[in-house]
Amino acid sequence: MAYVNPTIIDTALQYVIDNADGLYICDTEPTTYTEAITTYALSSIAIDSGEWTGPAAGDTSGRKITLAAQTGLTNTADGTTAAAGVTDSGNTALLLVFPTSSVTLTNGNICNTTAVDYEIRAAVAE
Repeated sequence: MAYVNPTIIDTALQYVIDNADGLYICDTEPTTYTEAITTYALSSIAIDSGEWTGPAAGDTSGRKITLAAQTGLTNTADGTTAAAGVTDSGNTALLLVFPTSSVTLTNGNICNTTAVDYEIRAAVAE
């Protein structure tokens, strides 16, 4: 049977809470910090540790954190949303990526997000 102590998962999730400082809405799923903040960015907002709740029990298994809904993101490009990236500018790191609903954004307009969960599922024996 596979097992990971929840404290290990919570430590990883707490790292995100403590270090995340940017949310970037992108037209393509970013795989690097630069892609998230520049190459694919359509809109962004600064975030801090107060925007998160958790770690808490996951919806499926394991543990999760939740990023609160964000309002007032200024769109900096035209495009259709595909993913969002959570970044740590101090370490120039892309911390999390998750899919978004497909929404067309227009440069100069404002957009909002819904709250989103990020879950690390419990270990499963193969």
